Amino acid sequence: MASDLSPESMSKVFKIPTCIPDLTDHIVQGEQPEATYSREYYIYKCSWDRPNYSPVALKVIRVPQLSNDADLKERYNELLQEIRVWGSLQNKHILPVLGHVYGRDPLPSLVFPWMENGSLTNFLSKHKTLERGERFRLLQDIASALQYLHVIAVVHGDLTGDNILVDSHRRAFVTGVGLSKRLDKVASNPESGSGDTRSPTICWIAPELVDDDDDDDEETFPISKSDVWSFGCNMIHVLSGELPWWSSLSVDIPLRLFKKKIPPLPPVIECQARDSSFLRKCFSFRPADRPSADQILAFVREALRSEMPRTAEVVAHDHDKDIPAINQHDYHNGIPDVIAEFKRRVFDLVPPHLIDVDNMILISRDELIKILKPENITEEALYGKWSRQSAIESTVADLLKYAILSHRWGDSEPTFQDLKRGGAGYKKLMQFRAKAKEYGCRLAWSDTCCINKESSSELDEAIRSMFTWYREAYICIVHLAHTKSLETLEKDSDEWFFRGWTLQELLASLRMRFYCGSTWKPLSDKPNNKDDEKGVDAPSHVNDKDNAEVVHALSRITKIPENDLRNFCPGPNRAWEKMTWAASRKTTRIEDVAYSLIGIFDITMSVAYGEGDRAFKRFMAELIEKCKEWQILVWAGGLPGCPTEPSCYHTADKVALEMLKNHEISWWGEGRGDADFSVTKRGVQVKLFVVPASIDQSLWQSTFLSRPPGRLMTSPLDKLVVESPFFPPASTTEWAIGIVNYHDHDDNANRGKLKMGQNYVCFLLWRFCLPGLDTVRNHWKREVTEKILTVRCKRDFEKELEIVWL
Repeated sequence: MASDLSPESMSKVFKIPTCIPDLTDHIVQGEQPEATYSREYYIYKCSWDRPNYSPVALKVIRVPQLSNDADLKERYNELLQEIRVWGSLQNKHILPVLGHVYGRDPLPSLVFPWMENGSLTNFLSKHKTLERGERFRLLQDIASALQYLHVIAVVHGDLTGDNILVDSHRRAFVTGVGLSKRLDKVASNPESGSGDTRSPTICWIAPELVDDDDDDDEETFPISKSDVWSFGCNMIHVLSGELPWWSSLSVDIPLRLFKKKIPPLPPVIECQARDSSFLRKCFSFRPADRPSADQILAFVREALRSEMPRTAEVVAHDHDKDIPAINQHDYHNGIPDVIAEFKRRVFDLVPPHLIDVDNMILISRDELIKILKPENITEEALYGKWSRQSAIESTVADLLKYAILSHRWGDSEPTFQDLKRGGAGYKKLMQFRAKAKEYGCRLAWSDTCCINKESSSELDEAIRSMFTWYREAYICIVHLAHTKSLETLEKDSDEWFFRGWTLQELLASLRMRFYCGSTWKPLSDKPNNKDDEKGVDAPSHVNDKDNAEVVHALSRITKIPENDLRNFCPGPNRAWEKMTWAASRKTTRIEDVAYSLIGIFDITMSVAYGEGDRAFKRFMAELIEKCKEWQILVWAGGLPGCPTEPSCYHTADKVALEMLKNHEISWWGEGRGDADFSVTKRGVQVKLFVVPASIDQSLWQSTFLSRPPGRLMTSPLDKLVVESPFFPPASTTEWAIGIVNYHDHDDNANRGKLKMGQNYVCFLLWRFCLPGLDTVRNHWKREVTEKILTVRCKRDFEKELEIVWL
């Protein structure tokens, strides 16, 4: 039995992908579990021998003592599925996987950050007097994680109060992503999972997942709109403190769902018209009518903004609260927490030089504290908001509010050394200054004059921090110099849409306002939806990213999905698709092809102008190391081991596009391709499904037929036609087709399989077939092709995988 194995033996029997580090020798496990969140696992509070690191949680899979090898294998496959999905996610409100541990338990255990307040359900049961603002902040954290998951096409499937954890700062983190749990079993057995008469899972389940046909053995899987129903249940839970279906027993819930009954709204929610109306949309029995994750996040953010600002004067008239005495403020030193937050934002999130729009002079970080005087912020200004820390953060952010310019460089641009030089560039800067004032910004930033390019350290910081600066800006002012109006946006083909750096500026900015031509006419005069609801016409409230008409037009031109235009999440995920967004964009300096992408992919690399196309090679090496999606390896042209520019990822092949853009990762999904590829000294090391092939001499040299091994008489793959600038001589060359997105084998990690009738992305491989060559030196090499290759499988087929270095 596996439980009798040593950690060294277990690591061979139960292998974990290398992207999750082995922490067996670094984690000290507690003797007793701190909490049990499920019948399927224990949670231990452990210590890590890493200096200054907080406690960690160890998730131990519960396996009955009498479990046989089949049970262990099933649990092991579930664990692999969880790691495959969960381990690839990168979002600040999704609990990260730190590593795995082999030990006294039969299966490997996973290591996570320790969440001091436990599950959301546990937290809410202990904190019944939370302010509405604090409740909406929890919902914002959950909505942010859900929006990220749905953007990368991940369905959570089990978004319950036990799969949301709360840390010591009362911030929520989503967990349980990738768990192999069949919801149809939960629906048929509502008491599974908790031992209580009210199972948490059934309280959160969407109606489409409850099957009333007992004779139907088909599994019912959740979709993205099932998560929306579950979010509505969490909204009831968070805003009221009551569990969803708080007035019903678990056994009654499926019947109520069959009768088209929604979870009852507690009185504290029913009296809030906006909250109750939104919840009823989440509980639509037609999934398509439920709001999207983007709409959920927008609703929660708006609700949070409306809850936060309560002044001391308003609170003074609230007789239900006791107002603490305000201490005499020391204006010379200021409030320590405020000064610390001010300095943190200045040195971490704000550019080193900004324009003082009143005086049109450049000011440095050190001068900001003298000019803005954060020491004048009083305790009265902080009191009355639902959280003192959030009050400090919002007050300081408002004090440091700045506008940022996005534009195409022209003639006579102002410089760092000569801010007030005349010409068209200075006139543009003055127009930008006027728009910044309209948005109430005392500070502004432009890349033409706010970077001291004579300082290599400041230039390096600017390039690596550019995404953060645009993300943190209050408003991004965009000047489309060659655009006349929204109606002619596509026809005008403004150069702004074809430059490398403006892609990052478009994605990073949360609030944007577009202006056209020399008159700086707004691209759209129509107020956005939020302004329309409030009856607000002031320019400072206009955000073109809330304008559906503008976003739709931007999406058509850039080919970027509207969800990404509104709420883009930087990171290495969906790397192939993001590369296609940059495929048609150009930069003046060849190094900027790479440097303009580091913020989008959240890559850290040094800046070295003069290195030429080596910059993109270094960038790709970093990206391939971080990205664990097989799509990143699929390019055409360039070099065998590395693309030379983003356009290498572009393809017009509809079959290839369908596979490359499909990032659907569901917790019931099947693994595709090698998730453990890595960059080595020999190149990118990856496991491929290699099928021997030969040239069809009767046609022409670029037509290939797969050659089946052994006694098989029929080829498993269709004929493949390849266009390449060079082919080695056929007489001395052995050929093969390397399938990239093969299916994982059920029982053997070193084998893969292909399925009849399905299309696959592949590489053309070759090696010399001269006598005397050893296999180490004579490994498969990737042939450069002019197009991304796809091939169709004619029958089910499986074989051993081979390691190839690209």
